[in-house]
Amino acid sequence: MLIWGAIGQSFCMAILTGVTWGSAHTDNKATPIVAAVFLFGFNTCFAFAYLGGSWLLQAELPPISVRAPSNALSTAGNWSFNFMVVMITPVAFENIDCYTYTIFAVINILMVPALYFLYPETAGRTLEELDDIFGQCDPWKPWEVVGIAKRHPRLSHPSQTASALAKARSLNEQGLLKPAPIGEHIEKMSSIQS
Repeated sequence: MLIWGAIGQSFCMAILTGVTWGSAHTDNKATPIVAAVFLFGFNTCFAFAYLGGSWLLQAELPPISVRAPSNALSTAGNWSFNFMVVMITPVAFENIDCYTYTIFAVINILMVPALYFLYPETAGRTLEELDDIFGQCDPWKPWEVVGIAKRHPRLSHPSQTASALAKARSLNEQGLLKPAPIGEHIEKMSSIQS
């Protein structure tokens, strides 16, 4: 989803560059409307891909042991870059006009190979699986993580879950499966409810 969002954002910014450049050279009343449509198109692509996606990835990818500090650092970086964009954009428009959109288009299109080669698909994976995947990757070779993720079995795949449940039922019926010990807090909870 992030890759398609980056492609959509880049496309919208490229169109915005052309439309705003064209509006300076022609007196066409449709160009501001087209510019507004593609500005909203950019916002829509951003909302579908990055508005929530960037917050999910920072919570899923770091190891559990450093997840909280990593989230704090990622959030600080997110807000810092947002602040930088807000401060730089007016200056860029003042100096390079519509080509400011070109900068954003290029940044977004450069995100496509970065996402493809450095970010594994996390859908359908548990946090423990992701820890294992990243644990197998050399920190000095981050491009290997996607290959590791593709080779790593999906432990939470529905067919594997169904197979594990069937095996557990079979072991239980044979009397080979012992119930797990119940913790004290569970016993207290059941006595409160009864």
